[in-house]
Amino acid sequence: MTAITYGCVARYVITHGEDDESQQKLVFSIEKEPTGYVMVLRKFGGGKKCSMLVIPPQRWVNLVLQMQSVNDAINKVRKEGDGGVQVKELVAISGNLHVSIETPYWVADLRQYYMDKEGVLKPGRNGVPLKFHEWSKLCYQCVEMVKVHAPEVAELQPCATRVDNNNQEGVMECAECTPPTA
Repeated sequence: MTAITYGCVARYVITHGEDDESQQKLVFSIEKEPTGYVMVLRKFGGGKKCSMLVIPPQRWVNLVLQMQSVNDAINKVRKEGDGGVQVKELVAISGNLHVSIETPYWVADLRQYYMDKEGVLKPGRNGVPLKFHEWSKLCYQCVEMVKVHAPEVAELQPCATRVDNNNQEGVMECAECTPPTA
């Protein structure tokens, strides 16, 4: 009988800041659960409580697919926002996961969104704001980590390329493409 181990499979930590009060830590981990892998992003420090986002495998694959779109949005906000103009870009990733980039915050805010009673898309509590250099490291280091430590996640197909998602009925039945609205 083989013992199955659950818990953290791999961890990547980014720290920045001079002293204990200003130091921030971004932790990306791949965790094995009874149902499979999840990718967890946590941000600590700076006198604020921990912010966290759990990303299931299919959503991670869709995030990797959309990384260039987010990079393009970051470049657009950098270019257009330098003159003091208010600029906001929102990139839909998968399910209820979106990345918003806006001035004057200058972060890529990876966050779960929800629809309010009036049908307006609003940011939820679960999410992690990433400085642009943290987003860049997430794009490279964490994608490589998943390829090494969770290859079955890296080999998943994005929703848009799956055969069962090639018509309207398939898209409507996919929880990642058509998330619940309430």
